[in-house]
Amino acid sequence: VCSSQAGRAAPTGSAFDHPSVRTFESGDYAMLHDDQRDHRPDVRRALCINYYLTKGWRSEWGGNFLWCGRRPQSMLGSERATADEAAQETPGFNTANLFVPGDRSLHAVDLVTSGDKDVRRFS
Repeated sequence: VCSSQAGRAAPTGSAFDHPSVRTFESGDYAMLHDDQRDHRPDVRRALCINYYLTKGWRSEWGGNFLWCGRRPQSMLGSERATADEAAQETPGFNTANLFVPGDRSLHAVDLVTSGDKDVRRFS
């Protein structure tokens, strides 16, 4: 994923953002976003890391990381996303994905569908 972004200088105003831990329980999801900016409008992120902390997570429980690639035409000029950019990743314990945030880094987390209230996904 990062190969097309390799060699790019960090955007002006980039800063290290404090890590955060997110818990996904039944009914939780993350909507489509690109992680370019955080709560400070003058700061752009240079690198994003999703580190997975849950042992034994199963794809059928949902909560999968959905890589969508570039913005569709309606969001960005005339470029269209292609099917070869889309991917789904089931969080595996002690694994991570890294990407450079930008117009080609749209992603989401699909709905956690496990009915078991003790099942939680940590990242």
